[in-house]
Amino acid sequence: MTDQVLCTAAVGMAALSLLLQLIGAIASKQEASPIPAPLTPQVPSLNLKRTELLEHARQLKVGTASWRATARKSELLEAIRDHNAARRAA
Repeated sequence: MTDQVLCTAAVGMAALSLLLQLIGAIASKQEASPIPAPLTPQVPSLNLKRTELLEHARQLKVGTASWRATARKSELLEAIRDHNAARRAA
């Protein structure tokens, strides 16, 4: 008799647990919002050689001649991008 009561109680608790899990899953599916894509900083493309960037900066008249002579490759690229963005905005 006690075995039958214990088995019935165990089955009832398992059914209740399953029901609560299903309710939780359905509720979370309805409340789910899209996860935004992680922000990744834009890394400058350094495919061009420094001399090519220097010539392009010279044609665009970006910076002074002495600045261009001492500027790093990444600085030249950033200055050219800033120049292009300002030209598009105008």
